[in-house]
Amino acid sequence: KEEDWANNWKKYFHPLEVGKKILIKPEWEELKDNTDRIVFNINPGMSFGKGGHYTTQLCIETLEKYIKPGVKVLDLGCGSGILAIAALLCGAKSAFCLDIDPSAVTGTIENAEINGIDASRITAIHANILEDAAAVKKQTGEPFDIAVANILADVIIPLSDYIGDFIKPGGIFISSGILNEKSDAVEQALLRNNYTILERNTMGDWVSFVCQK
Repeated sequence: KEEDWANNWKKYFHPLEVGKKILIKPEWEELKDNTDRIVFNINPGMSFGKGGHYTTQLCIETLEKYIKPGVKVLDLGCGSGILAIAALLCGAKSAFCLDIDPSAVTGTIENAEINGIDASRITAIHANILEDAAAVKKQTGEPFDIAVANILADVIIPLSDYIGDFIKPGGIFISSGILNEKSDAVEQALLRNNYTILERNTMGDWVSFVCQK
């Protein structure tokens, strides 16, 4: 029996409070009740990132703590752009996003527009930092105050060798998408690259690290 798989999943996606400030709301739903939270409208499309996954929640909760007016954020593996846009809604000055999936770039820009983010505050490119860090560095320009990567442990481990070049001294690197069983290996990679681990947070079977360069 034929069904509209592209849209049927939407019935399972409902507004979700994340952290202390954010309310993630599907673009197609009306908000039934008043809220004092920052409303983040999203249409994830084909990209990863609706906000419900523990790894995403860990990142958003951490961003809320570290975002200050004027900071510049780098979102590695941006997916739907959820982390970059959450950072901008919480007061970040700008966000630079990259992903190896071209559809993620399109989705990120569309979700930024949905939330009224000025185009001058967000950039998204199709790129792989592990394959050509130098070329990516030319596009990103000045180092960032905060870098966030919600990917996988097997990517974060090699990424820790490169990401320092993209972060200001004293800047913050947030990594997530790490299963508990692989967290020790990620921690060793971060320490090997001279990061100071400020926080190790868990939710379910997932771990995130907050490090300082």
